[in-house]
Amino acid sequence: MKGFFFAKPLEYRIETPAEELLQGQSFQGTLQGVNRGGAEESPLVLEVGLAYGDLKRIKQNDPDAFDLLERHKLAEDIALAPNEERKAAWELTLASDCPITSSVGCLFLLYGGSLDQPGRWGRIDLSVDLMPELQTFITTLENHFAFEAKSKRYQEGFTEVRFKPPGTYPTLEELSVLMRVREKESMALKFLFTLKGFSRSGDKKLTRRKLEVERILGKGEFLLPGGQPNRPHFREMVGAVLEEVLPTPLRKK
Repeated sequence: MKGFFFAKPLEYRIETPAEELLQGQSFQGTLQGVNRGGAEESPLVLEVGLAYGDLKRIKQNDPDAFDLLERHKLAEDIALAPNEERKAAWELTLASDCPITSSVGCLFLLYGGSLDQPGRWGRIDLSVDLMPELQTFITTLENHFAFEAKSKRYQEGFTEVRFKPPGTYPTLEELSVLMRVREKESMALKFLFTLKGFSRSGDKKLTRRKLEVERILGKGEFLLPGGQPNRPHFREMVGAVLEEVLPTPLRKK
């Protein structure tokens, strides 16, 4: 990926070989600053940063559309003569529970001069997906329990995935799972069930109730000794949660 931004009289160019990223992944690149003016410019800084951007607010040019998550100063107190350039290398590591790309928002790579000053930095949107452990958890729900993942979004440190239940669970209207992995040491899961049924009163009205079940998996539970996602444990754990919430008599035979 490449980015170009002009903050008169300075020109900034950023390059990175990264195209598709996963949570927890590292990536690197270079940032170049060039003075296109006719006089020396100083003092200058070169910075890169990661920010979460709300796409709707960005479209509305909302100044608070970006939430700066981290920043790195690559060079400071530098002077550039006319047509002089300075290039600096950088490397960033995404958090294991960083926001993924969705229709609501995504991570942006910010670059340029001081990130504190509007109009002095450019941006590139990053394509970020869930880490392999969470992707395997989703495919376990789909392949072994016939749920269908419908949408994904970032929500307060978690990725929320909404699932369409199979017909084998007639009392289950919707299932959402909030998921996150913290530094490869633990996996937190919140199952949010929307259950439906008929009231016990004479009118037999359709009722809905919500139920939440949490599970925390240690490293040895969600990862196999070789470092691969522990699919067998996912199947066992999901089966136990469904059995707890949807007892056998309530299931469609």
